Order: sequence, then C-alpha cells, then structure tokens
Amino acid sequence: MSGCSTQKICYDSKVIAEEALMQNRARNNYAAGQGPINVYLCHICNCYHFTSKGEPSDLLKTDKDRIDRLREASYWEDKFRK
Repeated sequence: MSGCSTQKICYDSKVIAEEALMQNRARNNYAAGQGPINVYLCHICNCYHFTSKGEPSDLLKTDKDRIDRLREASYWEDKFRK
C-alpha cells in the first residue's frame, strides 16, 4: 500500500481492496445506507480505494453470510483481546 494525495488508504489490487471492504463491513456496524460499499481504481495513485457512492459491490450483495461470519469472528477476537 502506497500513499495517495486523496489521503485514502491505498490497496494494490481490486481483490485486496474487496477483501478489506468485506472485513471493514464486518468490523463496523454501519447503519443502512452508511459506510463504504464498493472499491474503485484511483487515477491519481493507480491503487484501489473504498467508496460510499454508487452501486454496492457484487460481493456485498451476494455474500452476506460471509459478512455475518466475519462479524462474529471479529466480535470474538475483540472479546478475547480484553
């Protein structure tokens, strides 16, 4: 991950960015219509960033069970860290 003048986190590939998006959605309990919903290729740094605009990622539409499993795993990880 390199830097970008947008000050957003940079992901080197779409696959890495989408995985990070899934992890982000699992960790943060966003209200409906809130938070990042997709990734895009930045023309400034040539890396991928999250966006909260546009259409939700196909992964978010089709893999809701995975987000639920990641959310539960994140809950237990946080609980055991305390």
